[in-house]
Amino acid sequence: WSEDPSNSDTRFSRVRARNALEALGALGLTAKTLSEVADNMASARAALDWYAFLGARDIATVDSGDILFDLRQLRTFPEEVMRRLLIGAIGWITGADYPPRRTPLAAALDVIRESGSTTMGGCVVMRDGETVRICREPQAVAAIEAQPGEIWDGRWRLNGPAEPGMTIRALGLDALSLCPDWKSTGRPRTSLAATPAVWRGPDLAAAPQAGLGQGWVAELTTDAEQFFARLLSH
Repeated sequence: WSEDPSNSDTRFSRVRARNALEALGALGLTAKTLSEVADNMASARAALDWYAFLGARDIATVDSGDILFDLRQLRTFPEEVMRRLLIGAIGWITGADYPPRRTPLAAALDVIRESGSTTMGGCVVMRDGETVRICREPQAVAAIEAQPGEIWDGRWRLNGPAEPGMTIRALGLDALSLCPDWKSTGRPRTSLAATPAVWRGPDLAAAPQAGLGQGWVAELTTDAEQFFARLLSH
């Protein structure tokens, strides 16, 4: 008989796991019990995801790439459902696979309860009248560049009278003053500043989402249905 010394070496995770199971077993927490708890938690998670999906169908809309939640109805949801809705919106807007950290999430929930705005995961969460608007953060897209017809920021495509040397970049706050009709869009400055625009070198050529079309059209490559579906798959 030969005993493998690694079987008692706590530097190995398998040894620590076995020791933990032995200690928990004495308290009635067997592997079978823990497995049942895990199954119950998975069922609870699925139920919360379904509740968030149904809730989003009632209170969420997509506006030019932003997610809008009806503030009054959003406040009636349990905090865990609100958290799922925020994570789903951030993921749909940015394409991120991982949720934001708990601290910025807590700040976003404070915006819903009280007022103001906060940044989270490359987005801005703000109160916009009787809605909560989640839009792209201008700073997060400031360095992103694409050619006309290419996808910009993972979800926008601009088509129009392209000329050599034109590029697609974020509109930015400073250039918003060059769009005389931006207020007629009904969208806040922060939201519009993060939308795609057509640039001819340093000069603004078009900003379709800010009312300066100039023959250009901006289209999303993702839609509201994909946002709703995301709530069930994450």
